[in-house]
Amino acid sequence: MPTRHVPIPTLLMRQHAWMVLVPLLVALIMGGVALNSARETLLFASRGVEAQAVISNPEIRGTQSSGRTPWVGYGFETREGEVIQGRTPVSPGFHGRVRAGDTVTIRYLPDDPERVLVDRADSSGAALIFGAIALISLGFALWGARYFWRRTAAMLRAARAGERRSAQVVAHMASGGRKKDPNARLHWRDETGAEGKSLDRRRADLEREGPVGGTITLLMDPESEQSFWDRDLYAS
Repeated sequence: MPTRHVPIPTLLMRQHAWMVLVPLLVALIMGGVALNSARETLLFASRGVEAQAVISNPEIRGTQSSGRTPWVGYGFETREGEVIQGRTPVSPGFHGRVRAGDTVTIRYLPDDPERVLVDRADSSGAALIFGAIALISLGFALWGARYFWRRTAAMLRAARAGERRSAQVVAHMASGGRKKDPNARLHWRDETGAEGKSLDRRRADLEREGPVGGTITLLMDPESEQSFWDRDLYAS
């Protein structure tokens, strides 16, 4: 049997621990959007000037497949008498409440009157929604990191000081239930009757190293009592 222990990065790769990066990336992106929306809301609340704007041409842009976004046109006059016109996306609620020719209260920045906040609820709501998504995604990322770290620690303890057990290979199970997946997991039943599964491996490797009906060696973590196939713990 191989005697060289697998480094921690290799164990993490074998467990596909990189998947933790997906919710972490989502958390970073959504958190950035939420922070930007909140900063924009605070900016208009502290420095913005109110004005009466006339709504024009409410419409829905986009397609069903790419996403449909409500837009409205607006026009208003600044305190200095400058006429400003533009278009902006708004929330569905705001879009449903206004019609062309309606007058609404907006806020603009005196030093940059082209920057306008037409729908306050849309700006603050975006901060809350994207912030919630960021927190949920961060929670998944932290849970995943804890899960993979604890299992990796158990694998290291099993490899270094684990009790050896014999087990019989019961089946080779498709990863994620996908029959055409080139990878699979080995399903075993050990001498005590306990069952377990290996990490994802190539089917060809499983058929060579752990054929169905064959006997394999397990190593049990003395602390968590989790068992691991020795081929998952050592370099082949």
